[in-house]
Amino acid sequence: MTKTLPWVLLAGVVAGGLWSQPRAAGQPVGAAAATKWEYVTLVLEEVKDFQLDYKGGDGWELVTAVPAPGKKEGALMFVFKRPRS
Repeated sequence: MTKTLPWVLLAGVVAGGLWSQPRAAGQPVGAAAATKWEYVTLVLEEVKDFQLDYKGGDGWELVTAVPAPGKKEGALMFVFKRPRS
């Protein structure tokens, strides 16, 4: 259960992002404009603020941070998303 929990949370965040977009003019109520997303992961053994700020400056939004599989204790895997252009 604990190994799948981060992915369940990620799936919930992704699904929420797809359906929480404002509707376009002329679009029926209840119909959402689905945004296409691209994702990237970043694994850090020691986290520095500037490393995360750099991704934000490129338009990436942090989705989640989870322990990095197969890395030393304390290493984190960050998942970022941004609208696909």
